[in-house]
Amino acid sequence: MTDDTGRALGDAEREILGAMLELPIRHGWRLRAEATRLRVRAVCGCGCPTVYFTAGPVAGTELVAEAEVAGTEGDVVLLFASEAGVDSLEYVWLGEIPPAGWPPAGSLVNLRVR
Repeated sequence: MTDDTGRALGDAEREILGAMLELPIRHGWRLRAEATRLRVRAVCGCGCPTVYFTAGPVAGTELVAEAEVAGTEGDVVLLFASEAGVDSLEYVWLGEIPPAGWPPAGSLVNLRVR
């Protein structure tokens, strides 16, 4: 993970996060309110689009939502949060080369709360 000094979310990140937060997640109202102020603090070092919204690990972080990416061989987007708020938005892929960016939010299918 490399440090990213706190940039604003890009359009694709905002759209993916918004789609995930539409699910009936526990404390979803609080997470949706927080999403308007989130800053990307770090990015994954492998080249995938995974972003971290906290400066480091947060105790109690858990997977709260997931979605499959249509048109892929099993890629998924995962949303992690804790009592402290949204922790990360992660892209997990099955191919050899990491995806360079987020898929369109409209390509998320089978969205579900975990």
